Amino acid sequence: MTAEEVQGAEQHRPQVKLGERPGAVERFIAERIEPRYAELREWPQVYAHTYLLFRAARRNKLHMKKITHAHRILFYSGVAVGSVDEGVTSLVSHQAHRVCRSTGMVRRYLKAAEVPTPQSRVLQHNQYSTAVRYWETLGRRATVKPSRASGAQGTTVGVRFEGDLRTAWKKAVDSVDPQHPILMEATHNGLELRTYVVGETVVGALVRVPFYVLGDGESTLDELAQTELARRLGPTAELPDLDDEALTEAGLTRSYVPASGSICELPPVPGAPRDGSLSVDVTDELSEEVKQLAIDGMWALPGLEATGVDLVVSALDSAEGALVVDIDPAASVADFRHPDYGKYRQPQLAIMEQIVRRSPAQ
Repeated sequence: MTAEEVQGAEQHRPQVKLGERPGAVERFIAERIEPRYAELREWPQVYAHTYLLFRAARRNKLHMKKITHAHRILFYSGVAVGSVDEGVTSLVSHQAHRVCRSTGMVRRYLKAAEVPTPQSRVLQHNQYSTAVRYWETLGRRATVKPSRASGAQGTTVGVRFEGDLRTAWKKAVDSVDPQHPILMEATHNGLELRTYVVGETVVGALVRVPFYVLGDGESTLDELAQTELARRLGPTAELPDLDDEALTEAGLTRSYVPASGSICELPPVPGAPRDGSLSVDVTDELSEEVKQLAIDGMWALPGLEATGVDLVVSALDSAEGALVVDIDPAASVADFRHPDYGKYRQPQLAIMEQIVRRSPAQ
């Protein structure tokens, strides 16, 4: 696909036509992305998470002493005030870091602190029959994934049929060692919101929008996807392929022709930036209620002063029905520094300022 073809697709994009009862993601796409579709940000250089932390440390006059390739001790006015180890700072205690390795444990801490979180249950690999019964209590619609934090690996969302449940269970079990249990949770609909909290302040917030295409009534799903990927990666780049198995699970085919103006969400595309999803900065649009919920989520785990907090929300201006889904102290600040749409944010500066603020030298 040539650059002219990509540009032409942008200029002749149809207007979005929402259905009678659009979901939160569809509304967000129609209201926030499509009107600014051509404003996709291109970053000539993308900085890594650890590099951003080290650069912020120098900016805050912190001297760094190298212990290993990934471990630095931070000194302020000659006093050791913190450290960075594998991208995680000393604002995260050892206990908190250990707890956050298991989504199941995080959920228990959130529930103990009365922070709203999805209904879920941790199950062992040999408890499939128990999983079936629990799935039925969830209304035969659930997400199945390893309890041990491992990104999207082994995760199946929206399991509705028992045959699919068996497949999802095997997928999750095969992705982790036997000692790591499986988490089954109620499927939650809404916007996926990643915030970054430092101290008592939300310093960044991104909505993560799944890979989608906009139908034109003529092009197939595969053609629309290739055009969209060429726009993201460049017209001369080798484009990743759609996952046929994931398409089948979603009830879609490459040859399907979406109606003009219809939004069609697609499964993740391995090999594409962020698997094809888009990140949109919404820091200035969060209500105080939503911000406080993110802060409460962090404080539910003792020993945390800086972390990513993942939520699902129906709207950015209301915490009604919002849930805290996960806590991730290893969340990359680079995501906030390089959004696809909107302002860039710098949580790394707030992190280092917090370390200096806690310093005995202050």
